[in-house]
Amino acid sequence: MVDYIYGHGDPAAAITKMCDPEVKIVSLTVTEKGYSQDVSTGDLDFNDANVKYDLENIATPKTAIGYIVSALGQRKKAGTKSFTVLCCDNLQANGDMTKKLVL
Repeated sequence: MVDYIYGHGDPAAAITKMCDPEVKIVSLTVTEKGYSQDVSTGDLDFNDANVKYDLENIATPKTAIGYIVSALGQRKKAGTKSFTVLCCDNLQANGDMTKKLVL
């Protein structure tokens, strides 16, 4: 690890860094609730207040998934290749789950 930015402290700085073409990996360590997943469906929890906020304010997200979506969207628009999301928590299949939630 070379550097980190605490997203909730400075969302704009975190997203700007995530959009840097030199960034190849974004690591994610969150609790189970941090994925904003509806455990009954496995999908993104569209009833969650923070997910609702992100959908209306993607430039200043509140959720981990919102940060990833915001940065990937900006990178795509700029023609920059995407980064790898490296899940560093202890949930089984968290990489597949993150992919599903982002998409």
